[in-house]
Formats: sequence, C-alpha cells, structure tokens
Amino acid sequence: MAGPWLQSLELVAQPDLLISSPDDTLAAIAPMLNEVAGIDLESGADVRRLKAAIASDRHEGVGGTRVVIGSQPDRVLEELSEFSIVEVAAAPSTSRLVSQRRPAAVVGLHGFSETAGTPDTSFSVQMIDDWGIDDVMATALDLASREGPALAVLFDLAVLDPAFDQIRTIPGGLDLRRLFRAARASGRRPEVSAAGFVKAGSEVNLVHAVLSFCAGLAGR
Repeated sequence: MAGPWLQSLELVAQPDLLISSPDDTLAAIAPMLNEVAGIDLESGADVRRLKAAIASDRHEGVGGTRVVIGSQPDRVLEELSEFSIVEVAAAPSTSRLVSQRRPAAVVGLHGFSETAGTPDTSFSVQMIDDWGIDDVMATALDLASREGPALAVLFDLAVLDPAFDQIRTIPGGLDLRRLFRAARASGRRPEVSAAGFVKAGSEVNLVHAVLSFCAGLAGR
C-alpha cells in the first residue's frame, strides 16, 4: 500500500511541492488530502506521482512549487509577499501585512463587490461567463507574468457562489467546476511558482481546489 502523499520534509528529497500553513488549516485537512489524492478524473493527471512535503517554515527546503493553505487572506498573502500575485477572489484583498503593491490581476470579481483599488487587469464573473474560465486565466497569467518571473496565484474560496460554499449570503461568484479548472490551469503554467488557498466554509472544497492545482502541476 502506498505511503502518505504528504510527508515531512526530512523524508522527501527534492520535493515537487512544499505545502505549508500559517495556522492550523493544513493540519486539519492533511488526512483528507492523503485520502483523496490520486488520479484527477477530468485531466487524468496522477497527483500521487508528485513528491509533496510539509514545510514548517516558508523559507524551508530547496526547490519545489510553494503551496500555502490558510483561513485568512492576509496571512496567506504574507507568505507569498515575494511573488507577483494573481487573485481568484470575489474582491481584491486589502492586506496591510504585505507590500502596498496591488495584485497584478483579480479574477472572479462579483458584481456586488467593492471595487476600490481594483487593478485595471481585473476579470468579473460576467467576463468569465462570456470568455470562459480557461481564456480568462490564460489572459490574467500572461499579464501578471510581465511583472516578473516569480508568480503566485491566490485562491480565496469566498469567490464561490453561496450555493457551493455558504460563506457568503449574496448570490454571485464561481461554481466549483470553474474554480477547479482555474486551479488546474494555474498549476500547468511553468511560470507559476506558488499558490495560496484561503479556506471559506467547506474543507472538502478546499481539498479539491488544492488537488486540482496539483493535477495541473503533475501535468507539466
């Protein structure tokens, strides 16, 4: 029987991805990640072929795509402060803990969201409906990559419609399929060096968003 997908850094030489958390979110979902990690049913990518290590510090380890999982956008963004950021979120994060630099692009803005400080390179749910999530993500990542080689994508699961995650009460937002496709498309891009995932209500949604990103990474 295969061992756990997530292992301590000491047991994994040159991991493909380093997963960390600024709080206890990773510890809470790690058993579920190990339980369901396998073949991505849509892409056919074998997630278990990746060597995934748990890092206790964001600077720990050499190489590997960085994945940060947490329950607060500010704390996850702090871990990704060295990267140019594409946010998949209902509204731009307003963190005082990271640089004042705005995100390079925001994908998934809800029509009712506060848009002050939103970059020009933003993509609403209406644009996703018109273009499709694959084209929107490709455009956002292309624009962000012009700002530098170190690129991260932040997925705040509050971007979901309340039909899929009841963290919000006002209709609007992505469905699960489009969120998971956005995560997988990001993982496939070689210029994406890191990803952040912010928990909303459902741990199950969080687990499958992380694994969708890993499926894209496994398909590089």
